Amino acid sequence: MRARTLSAGVVGLALLAGGCGGGGEDGSSSPPLPLLSRASEAPSVQDGAVEGTGLAGCREARCEVRVRTGDQIELAEHFEAGPLVVTAVEPDRVSMRWTFEGGGTGSGEAGPSGPVTVGSGRTMLTVRVVAIRSDAATLRLTPGDS
Repeated sequence: MRARTLSAGVVGLALLAGGCGGGGEDGSSSPPLPLLSRASEAPSVQDGAVEGTGLAGCREARCEVRVRTGDQIELAEHFEAGPLVVTAVEPDRVSMRWTFEGGGTGSGEAGPSGPVTVGSGRTMLTVRVVAIRSDAATLRLTPGDS
C-alpha cells in the first residue's frame, strides 16, 4: 500500500511540475489529490473483493466476494436453494455444496475448467472462480448462466 502511495505521489508531482496540474484562476495550483486517491484506493479485482461481511451482499447473486473454507453465502428465496457453503479452497478449484428448498442437496467444483451452476431455469445462478490465492478464493456469482 505504501509503495502505491509513494509511486502515485511521484507521478502526481511530475504532472504538477510539468504544468499538467490543475491551477486556480489566481495562478495557484492545487495538489493532485484525485490522482493520489485513485492510485492508493483503487484495488485490483481480486483485492477489491469483500471478505467475510461481504457475503451478505451476494444474496441476489450479483457479486464478487473473497471466501475461505467454511464460509456460507445465503441466497435470496427466489433461487430456491439454501446457503452455498464453501467446503474447500484448493490451488486449482473451489468446492461447494448447497441444499434445495424442496429437499435434496447439490455440490460442485469451480475452477479453470469451468463454473458451477446451482438450480435451473429462473432459479439458476452461476459461480465462477476469479482467483485463488493460498487459502482464499475470489468468486463471482451471477444470476442465470451468464
